[in-house]
Amino acid sequence: MRTAFSVSKSVPAKVAAIVIPVAASGPIPSGVGLNRVQLAALGFEGKASQTHSLAPAAGKTAVRVLVGIGDVRDLNTSVLRNVAASAARACARYESIATTLPGVIRGSAKASTQAVVEGFALALHRWVALKNDKSGLAKLTSVTLVSAERTADVQAGMVMGIATSTAVCTARDFANTPPSHLTARQFAEHAVAIANASGLEATVYNRDQLIAMGCGGIVGVNAGSTEPPRMVKLVYTPASAKGKVVLVGKGVMYDSGGISLKPSNESHAAMKMDMSGA
Repeated sequence: MRTAFSVSKSVPAKVAAIVIPVAASGPIPSGVGLNRVQLAALGFEGKASQTHSLAPAAGKTAVRVLVGIGDVRDLNTSVLRNVAASAARACARYESIATTLPGVIRGSAKASTQAVVEGFALALHRWVALKNDKSGLAKLTSVTLVSAERTADVQAGMVMGIATSTAVCTARDFANTPPSHLTARQFAEHAVAIANASGLEATVYNRDQLIAMGCGGIVGVNAGSTEPPRMVKLVYTPASAKGKVVLVGKGVMYDSGGISLKPSNESHAAMKMDMSGA
């Protein structure tokens, strides 16, 4: 289930919760309705990624979810991404929320918004393709990014954040899928589908072609699998390109990892991540 993001100059009338960023020092946002002494008594000090929920304000229906952003002097997109992730987990039970998080770093609306979207999307993502019990999934399906200024930058940051988080979640899904459900041939089919949807040029090489090209490493590793190998070449040609960049990824689709009976390198426990190299 994907979370939908949108940009608005004001908080929508019908949202289940409002995420309010609070720094570790300085003025408290007016929507909180409490001072620092009262917040401290509740155990909330505005530390980065700290959260606390308050009942709706008088005459309102939206729950107020406070999220700490820490010392504003230490605030950057990396911290903000983690803050957004904490807010996402605190709001997982609600279907729709609104937040002003994109505006907490002045002069950085685009990058900040991208970080916020990534934090929410990555924190909420779960791999459930083969799970029967989906009761533990987050209900949050709508996040409104509230910004009265620089909405074009916020919109651009949102688009970039959706693109990067979708790519990361896709890679996560590949790595989490068992080898019996994601062979090299199926992986190639997914890659071609992604290329077709993204305007990329895709070429898939089979075993005979790999042998002809002298790709002995790929063919040799594939000897341990009953499935034939595939190599996928994706080409993106932007307008006014000034050079070429080549990225090479390794994906061993049939290696599900496991725990050795003998003491061994800890990386063996996560050997299934070999898929994510592609």
